[in-house]
Amino acid sequence: MAAKNICLYQLVYLQALASLDLSILPFVFLIMIATIYTMSNCPWCVKAKRLLDLKKVEYREINGKSNKWQTVPYIEIDEQPVGGFIELASFFRGKAR
Repeated sequence: MAAKNICLYQLVYLQALASLDLSILPFVFLIMIATIYTMSNCPWCVKAKRLLDLKKVEYREINGKSNKWQTVPYIEIDEQPVGGFIELASFFRGKAR
């Protein structure tokens, strides 16, 4: 019974994939994932997380400082260094999101 369900699921998936408008594919993969180093009671960390939420960027929060940056927050997007809150805001000003 389970094998039939898997095959049916795969068939539905393939049918949906076949009917997909391929012109949207460049936009499908624009999902950014951020890592943000924070400390408790850090107002700039709160602002950075709010900005990431506003821009709908998923993030992983690490409590503590990074050895790559002197202060918190420190943000990396898609494993590329961005910097602190000011650099994050500049990063998004340069992006059409």
